[in-house]
Amino acid sequence: MSLLITSNTADTSNYGALSGGINRPYSFQNHLSSTIKIPKNSEIAVQSVKLNREGNISTNRLNNQFYIYFGQELTGEINIEDTTNHPALTWLRGDTQGNDVVGNYNTDEFADAVQDSMRRALYYPQLQVSSVNSSSAQVSVQRNGSNLDFEGYNISLYSASSGDNACRLPADWISVNENDFVGNRFTKTESGGSVRITHSASDGVRSEAIGTNYPLSLLNGSCIFEVDFNSFGWEVGVVRSLRTTREDPTRLYADDNLAYPSYFFGGGAEPFFDWSAKAKFDATDSKIKLRLYHAVWNNARQQLEKREFVYGTPLDITTEKIDNVIFKAVGEQMHISVVNQTGTTTSLATGTTGAKATDMKPISLVTSCLFPKISQIEKDKFVKLIEYQGVDITNWKYGSEDSTKSFEDQNRQTNQDFWATQVNLNKVYLCKNIESRYMFDYDDGQAYTQKGLAGAGNWVGATDGYLPVYLFTESQKYTPSRYAGISGLLGFKNNGVVTGSTTFGANRRRIVISPEVPKFLSTNSMFVRINDLAIKSFNLSKGSISKILYHMPRFDNTGNEVGGLFFEPAERVYLDINNADDLYINNMQIEIVNSDETLATNLTGKTIVIFHIRQKKIN
Repeated sequence: MSLLITSNTADTSNYGALSGGINRPYSFQNHLSSTIKIPKNSEIAVQSVKLNREGNISTNRLNNQFYIYFGQELTGEINIEDTTNHPALTWLRGDTQGNDVVGNYNTDEFADAVQDSMRRALYYPQLQVSSVNSSSAQVSVQRNGSNLDFEGYNISLYSASSGDNACRLPADWISVNENDFVGNRFTKTESGGSVRITHSASDGVRSEAIGTNYPLSLLNGSCIFEVDFNSFGWEVGVVRSLRTTREDPTRLYADDNLAYPSYFFGGGAEPFFDWSAKAKFDATDSKIKLRLYHAVWNNARQQLEKREFVYGTPLDITTEKIDNVIFKAVGEQMHISVVNQTGTTTSLATGTTGAKATDMKPISLVTSCLFPKISQIEKDKFVKLIEYQGVDITNWKYGSEDSTKSFEDQNRQTNQDFWATQVNLNKVYLCKNIESRYMFDYDDGQAYTQKGLAGAGNWVGATDGYLPVYLFTESQKYTPSRYAGISGLLGFKNNGVVTGSTTFGANRRRIVISPEVPKFLSTNSMFVRINDLAIKSFNLSKGSISKILYHMPRFDNTGNEVGGLFFEPAERVYLDINNADDLYINNMQIEIVNSDETLATNLTGKTIVIFHIRQKKIN
């Protein structure tokens, strides 16, 4: 008779369950310096098992929803209606999970799923995974000093900064004139570090072209157009995601054919822009004047309307010889300026005065993804986009939908652009709710101070700027947040409305840590499996022959179900090794598996399994 003591080599430099190679706590291989002999006609049983098990968590429709709010913190008398933002709904589902909202996770898998879910609720470009922000939202398991005991979760949010801005001219342009479904009214030419859009039609109907590759950086991101100061047919600016062609004509969403928002008054009569500069012929003095416009709320009509922003005496474009029109997004502020042929810059709007008479409308969650737009009506006239600081978002899909996937696939929805996402989900009323607030109503006299940026080009501090608020439970102040119910699973049972740290700091990171240890449960039995010996058992639940040797119930010998566990059978059960001759071995592979024989990946740290080998008794 002999005992075989086997164990993995716990990797304390990593999270236990993530140890790789042959040293995983649920799948390890022991090599011997010399062979050992197992006498012929022997049998084997498990003497004892010692391991460290983390619990699992099961999610369903009752506990898998939460929200992320990114904006001014709602304190004192500040309510959601006093902001330009809105809680963004997300739900617990890993990117590779598929459509099933019911999930079963160990601690590390749960952290990965929460991370994927958080990233689907971060609609501001600088927060998303991109060429300048590989981190975005990060969720990791918090463990004790020995790296074994589970203590909760570490949640971080990283942002890009204005220092990451670079010129990224869009290569892809689409037509968004509602009368132009074939997109043949303009031609695009790329040369000399610019994109030229030329109006090519001669029927007097304007062309409208949007560059779709990159949303504009809201951290001092510039969009610069070169215009013809002798032409009066152009209008340039920035706009939310628009489209005029249906990917599926059978899908009868009200906003599927979208050259402008469904709640925009006068749609089709004028090209829709969120902010624009237009060369307009003035019949009173026969001069071409520069006019500014923005889409603001008309409370009487309960719609958006295109309204002129009076920045002063309109500039005479030809006399001033205006060459460039510049749109610059600074947090919530839209700065607009022009440059003439002598290089003189004239500021027309800044968003910094705190008065609607001198500020254009603020940027909101609805317009957090903006794109360059050029409208032209004169044949063979063109406008150049010569500088555009867009954000190169990873796997970017204009319109927030992956057309390569079926309409039944929940992973088709990319959740990158808040406006486009709500259009796709037929929930534009959420956008209308934001755009009907007083800061967008230019007949309302209530002043609003638009939020800018700190000196480093990041969002300013919590007292007057933006920070994340995680709604792991329903909130009376951050509404709507219905059915948010993930707080207990993340260790925030008694504080489910969680505010991120007040500054991004040097590494542009905001962090929160679970104040409580979430209670995970063990719901499954485990089994010891040996792959190297010719033992044979039968797993009837799988309908197959198995190499399972020993069953570990949900509770160990002392009644524990998670943490450090010890199993020792009251009576050992031996299985025949089926060796008619002496057997010599120099390694053993041990696996801890679930009932379906998948690896029990919720084990961490050190696993020890002791086997007892004896020759079969001869009757």
